[in-house]
Amino acid sequence: MQAADIMNKPVISVAPEMTVKELARVLLEKRISAVPVIGADGALLGIVSEGDLVRRVETETEPSSSWWLDLFTTTDTLQERFIKSHGRRVADVMTKNPVTVAPDAALSEIAALLEAHRIKRVPVVADGAVVGIVSRANLLHGLAVSEAPAVPCSTDDRTLREAVQQAISEGGALGGSFVNVIVRDGVVQLVGSVNTDREEHAVLVAAESVPGVKSIDNKLGRVPVWAYGY
Repeated sequence: MQAADIMNKPVISVAPEMTVKELARVLLEKRISAVPVIGADGALLGIVSEGDLVRRVETETEPSSSWWLDLFTTTDTLQERFIKSHGRRVADVMTKNPVTVAPDAALSEIAALLEAHRIKRVPVVADGAVVGIVSRANLLHGLAVSEAPAVPCSTDDRTLREAVQQAISEGGALGGSFVNVIVRDGVVQLVGSVNTDREEHAVLVAAESVPGVKSIDNKLGRVPVWAYGY
């Protein structure tokens, strides 16, 4: 399996000029923990997570260090720290030049990147544009499915996955919950969490309505109101 087989899409993104307060609202409403920052030309500028917002002056959790450690810290680093803790725009707090992967990146490659860089998710970029995002949860779902004999996902499977994701999204089946779709040989596996039985039923109906779906492997659970997606 590759990044294209497990990534979340379409990706929720924000603009660099968005305010930090607006960003916090997006993360809460969409129940996600990070978003890529996209410029007017569609290029990936950075990524910003809830962790970037936690250590802020407003929350009284601004990071501090001993005065003697600051003696060994460059002026540029001190200025960058100040901007991140006091900035009011996404461009001020985002992590620039984030690690990315291509759609054909293997799961093992993605896992190695997350471990090496100590990050929780990675944007998937093709032809300079963000086409998806893979989180640790997506990776675990993919690895679980990959316990079966390694059979490459076909183009038909990927097309079917996109159709199921679109059906769930357009049908309004999700009320902000997190559902990942994985397709192997026409069998659709739904992994993630929903809020209610009615919501789960709506997701199943949406998935079953897509032509080409052979069967549904329902592995949906319930999520607390505070839980997040990618």
